[in-house]
Amino acid sequence: METGKTTHSSSQMLVKDGERIEEEEEEVEEQQQQLRLHRFLQWLQVNDVQIQGCELRRCSNSAHSGIGVFATTDDTSGVLMVTPLLLAITPMTVLQDPLLGAHYCQLFEEGEVDDRLLIMLFLVVERARGQLSFWAPYFDVLPSKFGTPLCFNEEDLVGLEGTSLFHATQQQQRSLRALYDDKVKPVAESFLSAVEADRREVGFDDFMWANCIFWTRALNIPCPYSFVFPAQLPVLPALRALQDANPQAYPPRDPEGQLDVAPEASGVHTTVQPKNMETKSSESGHEKGTESAAELDGECGERFFDMQNGDEMKVPAESVWVEGLVPGIDFCNHDLMPVALWEVDGPEGHITGVPNSMYLVTGPGLGVTANSEVHINYGNKGNEELLYLYGFVMDTNPNDYLMIYFPKEALEKSACNETKSQLLAELNLPLRWLLPSSELKMGFCGQGHPYTSAATTDRIHLETQKPIASGDTKPPQCLMFPEDLLTALRIVAMEEDEVYRVVSLLEEISASQGVAKDLDIRTAVEQVCGNRGALQLLVDLLTSKMMEINEGTGPEDADDKLLAKDKQARLQPTGGKSSLVNSEGLLSENMRACVIYRKGQKLLCRLFLQGAESALEECVQSSTQPPI
Repeated sequence: METGKTTHSSSQMLVKDGERIEEEEEEVEEQQQQLRLHRFLQWLQVNDVQIQGCELRRCSNSAHSGIGVFATTDDTSGVLMVTPLLLAITPMTVLQDPLLGAHYCQLFEEGEVDDRLLIMLFLVVERARGQLSFWAPYFDVLPSKFGTPLCFNEEDLVGLEGTSLFHATQQQQRSLRALYDDKVKPVAESFLSAVEADRREVGFDDFMWANCIFWTRALNIPCPYSFVFPAQLPVLPALRALQDANPQAYPPRDPEGQLDVAPEASGVHTTVQPKNMETKSSESGHEKGTESAAELDGECGERFFDMQNGDEMKVPAESVWVEGLVPGIDFCNHDLMPVALWEVDGPEGHITGVPNSMYLVTGPGLGVTANSEVHINYGNKGNEELLYLYGFVMDTNPNDYLMIYFPKEALEKSACNETKSQLLAELNLPLRWLLPSSELKMGFCGQGHPYTSAATTDRIHLETQKPIASGDTKPPQCLMFPEDLLTALRIVAMEEDEVYRVVSLLEEISASQGVAKDLDIRTAVEQVCGNRGALQLLVDLLTSKMMEINEGTGPEDADDKLLAKDKQARLQPTGGKSSLVNSEGLLSENMRACVIYRKGQKLLCRLFLQGAESALEECVQSSTQPPI
């Protein structure tokens, strides 16, 4: 008995010693983090970054917490931070680097890298240079770990099985590895041999870090043309591609940016865009040299009204869009109801007094209080995009969407596939579609789920356009699906005889009116095919999608149970810093993000499937396919 007590006592002492050592290590890490942050703030000040009414600090007391921007006074408003664009890491910064600029220019001119890979390569090289790099104070406070699927271990990645992200992540991981082996590693180590550096070799983890830093932090910046191409200086040959694309080399993309599940072979390009205020960030073209605080506050209020209502802000015509990292401002985190936005001040510096700068601005009356975090909005992105790019999700995301696609191989095997492909090409219709959750407010599903409000439960009636040939106009259908989706599905689902009838109608139009227009093609397809075939194909695609997700990670209610247990575990009192980690039912941050994302996908798939089945049933009952 005495031996048993001794053993138990020894075990308790070992546990306590382990907890004490862990706490001491965390305290040391916190102190080092504070020193690095202090050094970074000094670096910002030396490089003319202005900070007022806010501060950069860690979002929590944890040593692993990220940095955010926090207000220092109540009702903070006006310009909070100003960063000269000269301090941003952009393609121009890389090509004009005092040590390796000529090497980067040659690489860029030869087409070996694009603008994004150029920046990533620069990040890899400067990271390897360590404290010898000008950028060391900035790099030291940047995250070293990321919650994006690309950085998941095998256990976490299983949590995405059956979803679009699962396949996209696997393919992107393979592409990045090949890109690193074939280009990044040999080029980076060649450059490092020409400069002073802490180390001459780089690893795959360096490239993954650079890739994640770019995609989680890069802003799409509308730089003044005169800043990119100064009149008094010759234009670098490598920058002529940007100059030739005047005025907008990188125009703002679709604010709902789509996630491409099949990224290009380079492993760098996707159709999503980096964190930015896209259409909501612009150069402020004020003609007045100075503005009073009241005038600025009023202007900010108008900007926030525009932003929160989804209106686009105008960008001066003479702007060149470039992607880059902006130290300081890039620490702003995301929220659906932001209290700040960033804009670009032009060559005269009318707003901030700092020519060619980016500034963070907030308006009055937005509930900003001392110690509250100052958020911006990364754009109307669904959880799929947020998780893939930034490594986080939102519990309830009004911008969520479901992506479905029709396999290209299946189209190639269908009857008259060449004609179908030609029609799709003429109308510029893809075989991959997004179904935004906002469509669910328009019909079939009623209330009782997060995507429907009481005021928006009426169905939308999409009337068929007037036929271009003899035939009866079909009665209006209650549909909640994008017209481009339905048109594409009508074409894909066409039987052989329907293809011939569509071609015949279009030949009649060409004979009498010349080349058939976009509207003519759409109307001919709709008149001949109706909606039944398209809706049946849509039901089949959604059913297949639902089966794939459920087979991967189980039914929707299983995810509900996991999240309920996780919530309960997080509410339990903890006896120490590490005890919460061992709480029963607690999900890791990565797995919790997976569950929230996939649960949303299952919910959307179920609701859209219900809508498609209801539309198909109504279509069959009303016999909407008239004879031609």
